[in-house]
Amino acid sequence: RVFKHLREAEGFYLQLYLSSLSNSYQPVSLSSTSQIGSELAIKDSNRVCGSYLSESVGRLVEYIYSEASSTLVDCLSTSLKNLSSSQLEKGEAILAKLKHYFQDRDKDSLDYALLQRMSEEYFNELPQRKLRPLFSPEDVEEAWELLQLLKDFLSVNEVAAETREQTGPVWSQPSSLQLKYKALRCHITHLHANSK
Repeated sequence: RVFKHLREAEGFYLQLYLSSLSNSYQPVSLSSTSQIGSELAIKDSNRVCGSYLSESVGRLVEYIYSEASSTLVDCLSTSLKNLSSSQLEKGEAILAKLKHYFQDRDKDSLDYALLQRMSEEYFNELPQRKLRPLFSPEDVEEAWELLQLLKDFLSVNEVAAETREQTGPVWSQPSSLQLKYKALRCHITHLHANSK
């Protein structure tokens, strides 16, 4: 299908996504499948900054994950171990509905009872310490960022668990640090003091 406007495409995607959740559709974890994509993408996905992360980059990655983990522990009223990808997908679907809802309305035409119900649905899926209703696009964006962080943590944990279960040479299995680095989706390099 081709859409003239982004809103139409997003609306169609949301409708398709929600219908797949209500049917007997079973999502597939792509994190365990390394052979999806072009040859170049597969080769790149198997390489994590060469095969070596410098000690200083490793410390920075561990620090970032430690800070993010502390933030998540402070925000959630449940353990990270108790969250499932299914909960995150449902939470993401609710936030997508809310994003779509706010796109077509001005502040005076908001249905706060509906927003309260949708907020409660979201917080039932992802229990949090501060249950501030999602009454604005900014609230939804903040919840979206937290959800993306949770997804990153969950995917690193899933891949690390799958890696531990794999057989094969130990050197071919990525370390926890390499998985965390890859989840950041950026390139970090140590710069020497005399570099310009």
